[in-house]
Amino acid sequence: MNDTTIILIIIAVAVAALSFMTGNKTANKKVKNENIDNSKKEPELYPYEKKNILTKAEYSFYMTIKPLCDKYNILICPKVRLEDIVDIKKGTENKLKYRGYIKSRHIDFILCDNKLHILAGLELDDNSHRDNTDQIKADNFKNKLFETIGVTLFRVKMSEGYYITQFNDILKTLGYIKEENVNDKPDTTETNS
Repeated sequence: MNDTTIILIIIAVAVAALSFMTGNKTANKKVKNENIDNSKKEPELYPYEKKNILTKAEYSFYMTIKPLCDKYNILICPKVRLEDIVDIKKGTENKLKYRGYIKSRHIDFILCDNKLHILAGLELDDNSHRDNTDQIKADNFKNKLFETIGVTLFRVKMSEGYYITQFNDILKTLGYIKEENVNDKPDTTETNS
């Protein structure tokens, strides 16, 4: 036997031994894994559940203003992400910084015309908007942002009995109703055709 043959035999034996050893480890791992309850170790891949788009208060407001919006062909878009209606000006340095201010925030409602041009933003304000320092900062940011983009942001005080009055004032400001019709009520009568 020459040296080359001996080296080839040694390599073949080493490869066979290595293959045998890794094969057993894999087989052992399979046996071990079958005995482990993976449901306790691995996190649930989709730990999500459906929820309503609007809170009860937001839904109450939506249902109050919807008939008037329908009457004037105004579309109501709830929970609109600021990043979907606001762009960062071209040439702005540090775009990621400014994007961070808008990407995870939303506006309660956006009012649009029937061509989806933005008419105004609506924010419902409960007591936290007066008492919570972080909320006040967020409100001030949104106020300045809407001023900057040239869209009126209306702040609606959360008071169910007062929604129609506040919304009539908004429609008046937007030019949809005249001063003499300021107490416009939604048309709830049905016509039979």
